[in-house]
Amino acid sequence: HHATLTDAINISYIMGYKKIVLVGVDLYDEQHFYIKKDDNNSTFVIKENIHPTAEIMVKSLALWNDYFKEKEINLFIYNPRSLLNKILPVYNLNLK
Repeated sequence: HHATLTDAINISYIMGYKKIVLVGVDLYDEQHFYIKKDDNNSTFVIKENIHPTAEIMVKSLALWNDYFKEKEINLFIYNPRSLLNKILPVYNLNLK
């Protein structure tokens, strides 16, 4: 699946990171992706719908996560509300 998210994960993998924490990848709404055209203050529009790529990203990252587990690479999310919480654990800042 071609997306900025998968590019960032791939770069992290290529660079040899063993712990990858996804921050700002929540997928439960579109508030970070659309700005009102007539808004001079550039405030975000909050939508009730989940992000349009949420379902495919969850499926795609589930496959990546399985692959990474075999290589002892851990994927985490930072926000427990992220829709990726179905497949990825929440990062604990106390983990070393």
